[in-house]
Amino acid sequence: MFNYALTLLLLGDYEEGWRLYESRFTTKQFKDTVVPSSGPWLTQLEQLQELKASGQLCLIWSEQGIGDAIQFVRYLPILQALEIPFAFATRPALVPLFQQWGPAGITVLDDTQLEPPWSEAPHLALLSLPRLLRSDLLTIPMVTPYLTPPGPPPERLLVPPPPGGIAIGLVWASNPGNKAMYRQKSLPLDLLLPALLPALQHDLIELHSLQVGDDALQLAPYSPIDGVHDWNGKLNDFGDTAHVVHQLDLLISVDTAVAHLAGALAIPTWLILPSNADFRWLHQRSDSPWYDTMRLFRQTQPNHWPSAIAQVVDALGEVLGLDLAQLPEHDH
Repeated sequence: MFNYALTLLLLGDYEEGWRLYESRFTTKQFKDTVVPSSGPWLTQLEQLQELKASGQLCLIWSEQGIGDAIQFVRYLPILQALEIPFAFATRPALVPLFQQWGPAGITVLDDTQLEPPWSEAPHLALLSLPRLLRSDLLTIPMVTPYLTPPGPPPERLLVPPPPGGIAIGLVWASNPGNKAMYRQKSLPLDLLLPALLPALQHDLIELHSLQVGDDALQLAPYSPIDGVHDWNGKLNDFGDTAHVVHQLDLLISVDTAVAHLAGALAIPTWLILPSNADFRWLHQRSDSPWYDTMRLFRQTQPNHWPSAIAQVVDALGEVLGLDLAQLPEHDH
């Protein structure tokens, strides 16, 4: 049933897809999910409205990855508009982002440190909200940005203005903790960055690596090149990452949380996807109903990243008004 739900969601049948998606908690993928409250599990909008009438508090909890939390936090202002009292429990790395960057007026809690009354409150998983609120392709809350900066970036997070070019962020690998998705979503930097070198070496662009973890080491051969900036080790949480992303002109990324962050900030985002991409990107679309500043570049054949990268290079050439393949490349 869960796989059928994913197929329906991929095809855009959100009404039935979200209904069947509730079966996720019975599958092995979710067997280690920690439910942060011992209170009753809410399953209907009417139950939320009853809480409002009784003055009880509700806990919305983030049950999946960081990208999922950033994508679906957009539903919380709808609960605010319905005057349903709630708090939102999420991963520690996301608490500064949601507390400081919005949505405004929402109580954000660290889901590893919940105490009563929240650890005993009636609760609801975040990705159940599209079903409860009857989201379809036309009624997704798509207004962006729904995360906004709390103020100017700290000096340590300032992005230097590119001399005559555009500032582009790069992320080429997803979270290695999920091995299957990591293999499917991640690409070698040596496939992507050399295609951008001609534009970089002619001062048309500057590149900002937002890659973290062991994959960030792939940048080492390119680090000496002027215009390549490495943010690995300089970002303490997703609030820091948001400050950097918010200063960029464009993000080029594989399917990662940073791509969701850029979409939520309404930063132009070019997403490089495998041929069998996640359900949230729908089927064969080059745009997304979730993020109005996002373009999707898909592999044209399975496991063939060059077919997607070539589309990105063509699109960048259109932006710059040049055929990047015709620019001479310097040795690096």
